[in-house]
Order: sequence, then C-alpha cells, then structure tokens
Amino acid sequence: MGLKLGIGFGLLIAVFSVLGMMALFNMRSIQDKTTHLGENYIPVTNTLYHMEHFTHEAVHAMLGYSLSEEEHYYQTAREQMARMDEYYARLDSMLSASPELSRFRLSGTHIGDELERFRQYAEQMQHVTSRITQLRHNMNETYSEFARLTHELLLKENVDFRSYILQAETPAETLVKLHQRSKRINVIIHKGDISRIETLEAVAQKNPELIRNVDQEQYIFLFSLIDAMREIADPEGLKMLHSIEESVRCYRTNMLEMAEYIEQGKRLESRLETAAFSALFEAHHISSEMNSNMAKAATDTISLLESSNKFLIIGLLLSWALAIILSVKTTRNVTVPVKKSVHFAEQVAAGNLNARVEVNQKDEIGKLADALKGMLQKLRENINKLKQAEKTRRSSILETELKERRRFAEDLHDRLGPLLSTVKLYLNSFESSRYDPEQRSRMMQQANEAINEAINSAKSIANNLRPNLLEDFGLKVALSSFFEHIKSTNAIDVNFTCEENIEDPPDRNRSSMLYNVILELTHNTIKHANAGKISVRIRQNDDICRVTYQDNGVGCDLNRLGAGYHNGLGLQNIINRIQSCNGQIELWSEPGQGFRAEIIIQ
Repeated sequence: MGLKLGIGFGLLIAVFSVLGMMALFNMRSIQDKTTHLGENYIPVTNTLYHMEHFTHEAVHAMLGYSLSEEEHYYQTAREQMARMDEYYARLDSMLSASPELSRFRLSGTHIGDELERFRQYAEQMQHVTSRITQLRHNMNETYSEFARLTHELLLKENVDFRSYILQAETPAETLVKLHQRSKRINVIIHKGDISRIETLEAVAQKNPELIRNVDQEQYIFLFSLIDAMREIADPEGLKMLHSIEESVRCYRTNMLEMAEYIEQGKRLESRLETAAFSALFEAHHISSEMNSNMAKAATDTISLLESSNKFLIIGLLLSWALAIILSVKTTRNVTVPVKKSVHFAEQVAAGNLNARVEVNQKDEIGKLADALKGMLQKLRENINKLKQAEKTRRSSILETELKERRRFAEDLHDRLGPLLSTVKLYLNSFESSRYDPEQRSRMMQQANEAINEAINSAKSIANNLRPNLLEDFGLKVALSSFFEHIKSTNAIDVNFTCEENIEDPPDRNRSSMLYNVILELTHNTIKHANAGKISVRIRQNDDICRVTYQDNGVGCDLNRLGAGYHNGLGLQNIINRIQSCNGQIELWSEPGQGFRAEIIIQ
C-alpha cells in the first residue's frame, strides 16, 4: 500500500515539479525584469523628475529676482541650482555605472552643459540686476539733488523779486526780468518731474527703447531750458544752474546705462530660459524613452505572468485527476480496513474482550490491525493483573481484620481475663467460714480494686478499637490526647501540629483511617526505631490532606528489606488502609537517618 501511494504521490510531485520549474523560469524572468526596472529605469526616472522640478523652480526664482530685484529670490534660485547639481550628479553616476543606460550618456552630458550655462547666465543676471539696483539708487540720489537745487534757486529768485518790489525806484524791466526767471525755473522743475515720472515708468516696464525715447523727448528739451535760463540769470544763479545741469547730466547718464543693463538682462533672461528649456528637453527625452522601455517591460511581465498562470492551471487540472484516482484507490485499500479496525476498537471500548478484526493485508493497515489485536491481548493481561491485585488487597484487608481480632482476643484474655478470674476467687472466698470479718473486708476491697482495673481495661480495649475522643471531638483532639499520653512517659518527645480546618468538612472514615495509621507508625517507631523524637504534621489544601510523619531513629534500607520489612513492621497494612481511601504514601529511610512517611489523601 505504501509503495502504491508513494508512486501516486511521486507522479503528483513530478507533474508539479515540471510545471513548477516552468513557472519558476517565468517568475525568474519576471524577477530579472523587475530588478532591471528597479535598479535602472525607476531610479533614473525619479532623479530626472526631481531635477526637472528644481530646474523649473530655479527659473521662476531667477525671473522673480529680475522683476523684483529682491535678494531672497536669488538665494532661492541658488538653493534650487544646488539641488539641481545634486540630482545631476546622481544621474551621471547612474548613467556611468549601468551598461544598459550608457546610451543616455550623451544626453546626460548635454544636460550637464546646459545646467552649467544656466548657472553662468544666472550669475551674470545677478550682476546685471545688482548694477540696475545701484543705478536706480544713484538716480534717486541725483534727482533728490536736482530737486534741492532747483527749489533753492526758485527760493532765491522769489526773495530777489520780493526785495526789488519793495524798492520804489526799481525799473519795470527789472521786475519783468525777475518774473521771467522765476517762471522759467518753475518750467525746469515741472519738466524735470515729468522726465523723472516717464523714466520710472520706462524702467518699471523694463523697456530700454522707451527709456531712450524719454531721453530724446524730455532731457534734450530740459537742457535747452537750462541754456535759456542762463541768458537772464545773475552770477549766483549761473553758478546754481551749473550744478543743476550737472545733476541732470548725471541722472541722464545713469538712466542710459540702466537702459543698457536692462537690455542685457533681457538677453540673459532669454538665454537662461533657453538653457533651462534645453536641459528639460534632454531630460524629457530620456524620461520618455525610459517610460517606453518600462511600458514594454511591464507588457512582457504581464505575458510571462499569463503563461505562468496557464502552467499552474494545467498542473492543477492534472493534479485533480491524479488525486481522484488516488482517492478511489485509497478508499478501497484504506477506508474499509480502517472502518473494520474502528469497529473493533469500539467493541473493545464497550467491554467486549472477545471481539475480532479480520484484515488480511500486509501493508500499514494490516500492521494497524495486528497492533489492535496485540493491544486487546495486553488489555486482557492487565485486567487479569488488576483482578489478582484486588484479590491480594482484599486478602491483606482480611488479614488486617484477623490481626485486629486476634489482638482484641489477646487483650481480653491477657488483661481482662485474669482480673475477672481474681474477682471470682475473691467472691468464692466469701463462702468460706475460715475468714474473719477483717479479712473479708480486706478481700472485698481487693475485689473492688480488681473490678475497677477490669473496668479500666475494658475501656482501654474499647478505646483502641474506636476512641471516644475521635468520635466526639475529631482527629486533632484524639491524636493530641494520644501523643500527650506518650509524652507523659518521658520515653520519647513528640512534636504534633495540625491545621484547624483539617476536618472541614468532616469525613469519619478518613479520620479513623488516619488515626489508626498514625498510631501504627508510632507503635513501630517505639518498638523498632529506638528514636528520641517523633514529628507529625497534618495540613489540608482545598480537598487534599497531607500528613508528614518523621522520626530520628535508627532507620533502615527499604530496598534490602523488601516485602519482609513491610510484613514485619505492619507497613503493608498501612499501605492497604491508605489505598482503601484513594490515598498515596511515600516512604523514605536510610540506616542511621531515621524514617519519614508522606501521606496524601484526596
């Protein structure tokens, strides 16, 4: 049977192995492709994504810096460029380390070149923007100087005009000239303000052509106004007009220089965006090709998974077919004999020791049936042994009862019989006339003493059979009284301890058995052990009562004494009594080491 099952399962294993190897080969290919994607394409794609992101952020930051001229935009751009360099270094390392990715090295080099140009343009833009900021600051200071000088000149002319008006002899021509000078100064101030406003508008629009138009339309005319003012100005006014003209020229020079830098900044913005676009284009080219390769790898992986599923389905169908065949074969060769064996075991369990099982097979099922037959034979032998042990136990109990009866008869014969015979002699002596009254009185007293001793002997014999204290007060009081009587002889010291709940709930059979066993052990110690001390401890935990009996006598070798020791000291009777109450006893003794007994009653 085992060979047949082995062949059947071997076929199943072979089918699964072949199809499993094919599926494993496909899974290995899937693993290789997945590993290839995980080690090459996916990290590179992820790196390109981050690099594109930081490139966009850097471009936006630089454009914000160009428009607002705020330094934190440039600091942000520098941080983004540092991250761009970090991810480009990763990209270059991955492209250099993988032969599969070596074809992207040229695109990676182009990305690095464009990023370097981007960094250079960003640095040039920072220089241009810083210069524009400085020029704007210079223009503001120059215009403040122009405004201060023109207002001082206007104030001077107004003071002169007021002083001449107060003079009655001042000619009208002088007053007209003074009025023209004040009027022209106001025109210069107004034209300077208009030129300033238009210049600021052109600078805000970042329009260099508009700045140059302002120069042509406003500042040339402003210079002509200053020249016309010179024709009618006094010496002090001429000196102040010279300073005003210098401030206008300085303002115009800064303005035209700013137009050049703005134009240069626009070119740099265009170049920076071109470099960023070129780097992003190359990165997008690499990402697109890698995405295409990943899509192809995913398609191949799906195809391999589908073929693996086909192999597994075919293997499952073949396995089902072989499993059905093996099940039918197993049912015929295993199930029926097993049912017979189970029926046989149920009959034996029901107590039918004459049950039979007929299984004529040489395989494992046949061995099982033979084992069941052997178990039945062993069961019969064990039952016979138990019956013999029960017979032996009953014999021991009968022997114990006979021993007790003999001892009772001996006590009656040796102790109570002589006393009663003595009383009879005293009573018979009263019939004789040869005794005087004094002698008869003495004999009556002796007869009373003999009767009292007989009564005490009868009580003692009855107490040995069933102590009154045990009946009335329980095990603890009875044993305490017994040991107090022994200690009163000063022959041996007794240490007796007993828990208060030892008889809760009370069990008279157990108490009587323990009382007799402890008395028997004590008598053995006094008679054979030559001990100076006895220790008895009784304790109860839940429903389990434990008794520990120990003396410090001469001890003995239990293994050497064997059954003779048990019979000689009455220990077999003690063991039988304990077993009659579902108890257990363990004995321990060695020569010169005393004796100990541990009793457990449930």
